[in-house]
Amino acid sequence: MNLIDRAKKILLTPKTEWDVVNDLISRYCYVIPLGQFGAVASFMGWLMGFNYGFGSEKGLGSSLALSLGN
Repeated sequence: MNLIDRAKKILLTPKTEWDVVNDLISRYCYVIPLGQFGAVASFMGWLMGFNYGFGSEKGLGSSLALSLGN
């Protein structure tokens, strides 16, 4: 089912369509945590430190700021 049909059904028959949407979310709930792996990996990498060759970055504050910026 394409996005336009789903939007029409949500507007016209919201009760039945939201049941379908909730079923899809519960079936594919593993996708939500997968989206967080990149930010966590970036945070851990910056927390361990990064050497620029002329200086380095290391610490909780800079790692949090740099990982949220990605």
